[in-house]
Amino acid sequence: MATVTGYTAARMKQIEDSAIIDGDVVGDNLILKRYDALEINAGNVRGPQGSPGLTVATFTTAQRNSLAGADLWAGRIIFNSTTVRIEWYNGVVWQEVNTLATFTTLQRNALSGLDIWPGRMIYNSTEVRLEWFTGIAWEAVNKFQENGMGELLLIETTTSTVYANLATVGPSVTVKTGTKALVIIAAYVNNNTAAGSCNVGVAVSGASVIAPIDEASLYLGVPVINASMVASHSRIMPGLTPGLNTFTLKYKQNGGTATFAHRRISVVDMGS
Repeated sequence: MATVTGYTAARMKQIEDSAIIDGDVVGDNLILKRYDALEINAGNVRGPQGSPGLTVATFTTAQRNSLAGADLWAGRIIFNSTTVRIEWYNGVVWQEVNTLATFTTLQRNALSGLDIWPGRMIYNSTEVRLEWFTGIAWEAVNKFQENGMGELLLIETTTSTVYANLATVGPSVTVKTGTKALVIIAAYVNNNTAAGSCNVGVAVSGASVIAPIDEASLYLGVPVINASMVASHSRIMPGLTPGLNTFTLKYKQNGGTATFAHRRISVVDMGS
């Protein structure tokens, strides 16, 4: 005979209040936030500093015009504080960045010879972003965030027995990561069938392609009809391909209809 363990309302409230629903790096420390708004300092998580990426020096027009020798090269980019413009040097004259050429990714990849040089900046219409050529590869000018949070408060249901989207996809968050990231998910979960279950998993797309798995999901086993709970799940997700990764919540159930609400996901890059 199966054994069912029940919880008092006070114990359920205690479990709900202690659920981790958000996290962020403040200074060098990881700060976790509980459902009851209390904060937990999880300690130092800051790894070695990586490449600063593209940096742009600031000059007045007079200072810019005096640049010479090793301080001046074709493709150099500066911020002109006199005109309040980003400018680049084409080897002859300075031009405003808003004169940049537009290319698709395929057209950009076909650039060669005199059409490509270290420091060249373009607008990539495929990726919808500014890019610059390092001399080896094209990189986005803007630095994407290394942590972020997504949230959906909608109440939605599913009868799917495999991980799938709800009527409203997500939430999701795009983060620039190394090979691992801290992923925190939280949600209200309910199943209308005794002995049923609910799962909230995480799919990763972009630089990495990872499908949700039960072993890394938020799980609720339902002992009685319409059992529900606000719960959270956190883990260090390994095996990421460094770059821009999009983390999206996916849902499934077993044995009835599952209801989900107050869905949240927080991702913090943990380096490599």
